[in-house]
Amino acid sequence: MDFWDYQVKYFNDLDMGEQKCKGIKRAIDAALETGDINNALKLYHEFNTENQLYYDGYESVIMFSEYLALFEKHPEYWEENSEDLMWSFKNVVGNITDFCQIPLDRIENIYRQYSEYCKRFNYNMRSYYRHLWGDMYWHGLENFAGVKDVCECHKRMMQCPIDELSEIPAGECDDLVKYILFVEDDIEKAYEKAEPIFSGKLSCQQVPFFTYNNFAIYYFNAGNLEKAKFFNDKACREMYTYFGNTGSLMFDKGLCIMICAYTDAEKALKILRRQIGFVNNYNCPFESFYMFLGAYHVFKQLKNEGTSSIRFDFPGVDDKIYNKSGCYIAALENYYYEKAKSIAEKFDKRNRNNHFTEILNKKYTFNKGEV
Repeated sequence: MDFWDYQVKYFNDLDMGEQKCKGIKRAIDAALETGDINNALKLYHEFNTENQLYYDGYESVIMFSEYLALFEKHPEYWEENSEDLMWSFKNVVGNITDFCQIPLDRIENIYRQYSEYCKRFNYNMRSYYRHLWGDMYWHGLENFAGVKDVCECHKRMMQCPIDELSEIPAGECDDLVKYILFVEDDIEKAYEKAEPIFSGKLSCQQVPFFTYNNFAIYYFNAGNLEKAKFFNDKACREMYTYFGNTGSLMFDKGLCIMICAYTDAEKALKILRRQIGFVNNYNCPFESFYMFLGAYHVFKQLKNEGTSSIRFDFPGVDDKIYNKSGCYIAALENYYYEKAKSIAEKFDKRNRNNHFTEILNKKYTFNKGEV
């Protein structure tokens, strides 16, 4: 069988995400059973890509060690499969930190291996440091993987030229804007660097959604609700257009919902209704945390605006949450706070800090002036 035969037989006609992942796993088993190592390696990469892009990424992280072991065992296939392996490495490094059940020492080991393989196959370290600085920032990590802080990590990234593993131009631009906003805290410089995105010169499926969301988060955290709403409305329009009815990008969607809760709670509830069902069976704690965080703020704001109960699809039956008219708002607020808190505690224990608990318990005050 060639690779196309595996596709046709096992997964070509399956829906993207969980179903296709199951089909690719069956194809991997079939290839291994017949000793078809070359196609097994290709199928591992196919699974990694599908699981990372269209599901929650957890199984690809878990399976990566067996993929790597098979690759190491068969140097006769390195030349044909090394590029696939490096892209899979990049995918895994890109989200392994988001699973609180994976310890930091294992994460650091994956980064170490990625560094070694970059050198082996003549790739530079730009994508390595790009993911590392993001992990350090979003998880509140210091002196991680041998880098003393986020600033040093980003400096090392910028010293590496763009190569095959780097992001496309829109992604590179958005990544730089993100660093300027959240680490350098320089809003004017961020606007300047974001100009190619805002003018439409650079774009991809996820940009400008990410960029609008980053500016919304920046202004929200700075207390400027008016400008946060301006950028969040733009982000929500992009979200509805491309990602509205999917289970992808829940981190970004959760933040959109949280910001929207303080500007239009009914609109935030509408978005939440469309998204919250995906998270109930989701394996990525990082993204689930932000969706639960968004839900918590929606019900908190609805309660503050005087709503006592609503109709809301809720997993299971709990008389502390339900009444004859629907669900108690205060009970829903508490439920999603506790869901987010449970994940925050696990991350903080794994990361050995209070980063997620501080995010969960942050109090927001707003003004209409300039930041």
